Amino acid sequence: MTEQFLKAFRNKYLEVRQLERELAAMGPVPRVSQFDKILAESDSEGSQVEQAVEKFLIIRERYEAILNEYIDDKVRIERAFAECLTPNERTAMRYYYFQRLKWEDTAERMDISTRQALRLRKFALEKLVNY
Repeated sequence: MTEQFLKAFRNKYLEVRQLERELAAMGPVPRVSQFDKILAESDSEGSQVEQAVEKFLIIRERYEAILNEYIDDKVRIERAFAECLTPNERTAMRYYYFQRLKWEDTAERMDISTRQALRLRKFALEKLVNY
């Protein structure tokens, strides 16, 4: 497991949240019966409705795919952390990669120096490369 993989995991969280915001901004999705009524009432809006549904389905499909990847990666990372790292290394890595804290904040929560937190990161990454 490389640092690049862990960084990509950390960024995947942002993508999941962005897609959630996009879906929420679209509002509640009408039931199929409501779409049928809209289509029957207006020919000119049919294409707009179809476009809205298509856009929603694309975003939802992307969201589900990214969320599934994120969950699979998180399980894989948790397993690696549990098998390879000391409790302090696990804590530091979880704060940074799962809770998205800065290293300074991680160190503060762990009541250690930032330098020590970065050392824990270095040792953890060395161990995880072989996982």
